[in-house]
Amino acid sequence: MSPQEAADILSLLKGLQADMAEVWDRITALELNDKCMTRIEQHLGLSLPDVVVTAQSSDMLIDPPDHADLIVALVSSKPAVTTAKLPLNPLVPGFTPSRPPAINAKHSAIENKLDMLANSISGFIGSITSSASSLNSASTAGFN
Repeated sequence: MSPQEAADILSLLKGLQADMAEVWDRITALELNDKCMTRIEQHLGLSLPDVVVTAQSSDMLIDPPDHADLIVALVSSKPAVTTAKLPLNPLVPGFTPSRPPAINAKHSAIENKLDMLANSISGFIGSITSSASSLNSASTAGFN
């Protein structure tokens, strides 16, 4: 492999790594927004029956199917003034969103695969960088 090809691959992998970091940031922002929306829905009395609560910080919540009749029944059966038992702000220590266990498992699997991919890319970039530098030092030594 020529030094130019190695440099091109290295550049491509660094771009991929930057893209992965951007996707990760977007996922984190979406999770935060989803947590806020869930808290607002619960405060308004639009929450569906309770599910298992998890303490993972990077949980992604998925909205349940739209059941307009159920929501109308929930809203009309709620008193006019409700008090929140849990903090509405996701930055407050007591804030814990709820999710079905199947979603937790899938989310964890995706996170694990992303971590493995990021580690593989980092290792590959490191190996290309070291082999490119050894090729450069070998070619420099050949000129002496």
